[in-house]
Amino acid sequence: MRTRQLVAVLMTTAAACLTATGVSQAASFTVEVTPADAGTAPAPKPVTVGLRADLTTADGFAPPALRAFTIAAPDGFALALAGTTSCTRAVLESAGPGGCPASSKLGSGSASLLFDISQLRVPAFTRELSVFRGPGDELLVYVLVTQPATFSIVVPGRLMARPAPLGPLVTLDFSAAASVAGGSVTIRRASFDLVRGLAAGPCPAKRWTFGVRLAYFNGGVENLGADAVCLPDVTRPELQVTARSAASALGARFAVVLSEAATVRLSLERRSGRRWVRVRKATFRAAAGPSVLRVRRANGRLLASGRYRARLRAVDAVGLASEKISASFRLR
Repeated sequence: MRTRQLVAVLMTTAAACLTATGVSQAASFTVEVTPADAGTAPAPKPVTVGLRADLTTADGFAPPALRAFTIAAPDGFALALAGTTSCTRAVLESAGPGGCPASSKLGSGSASLLFDISQLRVPAFTRELSVFRGPGDELLVYVLVTQPATFSIVVPGRLMARPAPLGPLVTLDFSAAASVAGGSVTIRRASFDLVRGLAAGPCPAKRWTFGVRLAYFNGGVENLGADAVCLPDVTRPELQVTARSAASALGARFAVVLSEAATVRLSLERRSGRRWVRVRKATFRAAAGPSVLRVRRANGRLLASGRYRARLRAVDAVGLASEKISASFRLR
């Protein structure tokens, strides 16, 4: 092969590699939640959420620069910020983590980076990576690098609640990494543990599934899922029921107390001679704690006077049922 042809082939191959590197993202992402046996539906337990990301491409080339990161917690998760305070970006940038209240720190971690300066890509590692709560729903990540150059970045983000049944959302904006210390930073791998800020309830299928979205400066976007192992809820709901006799015009009234939110299934029977005849079946959604259930009609008519008995059972969100409770009463 002639020299000119060889150069042309090499240039074409290099261009193809560069193109592949620009579009062939292949990030892997894992989440670990501890403790795995979390709280109940009405009372989620504070947990530590460990995040591990490898952004190198499938062919081993350096990853494109990450612009934004979002992780969506699943149903059952909630914010747990009681007892925490906040720090500001201005304080972090001027005084570093030492200027923030200790109670504003939510987690820590590390990252391996590529520092791009003067057309060179030099490996770099974080000396410190700390996560702080900012004002309102702000999240602030302080990153300190000492080799090959000393610089710090404050990466802004959000830790936000979402309408039920959706879990909280964590977002980070890496725009500041595009220009630091005369160069820019590309994240290769990152790992951090959020030890405060989130709580988790029961999981229905032995795993929690987190949604992950990675947006790159080159326009590429990846949407991933990451599963965290969890132990399913094994605590059955507890149900207490009280029924009182009343005038038939008022119907049946049941005072119930639940240990957790559940669906209450009710079967109502009326005494007819020596037999009990079922006149109504119904289901009710009830919150944890005390509530009142009412039944006034059966077969389209007001309940007739007579002796009644009801059988009730509570079933929680993962299908666990309470003991069946019977309650008798009379309508006059």
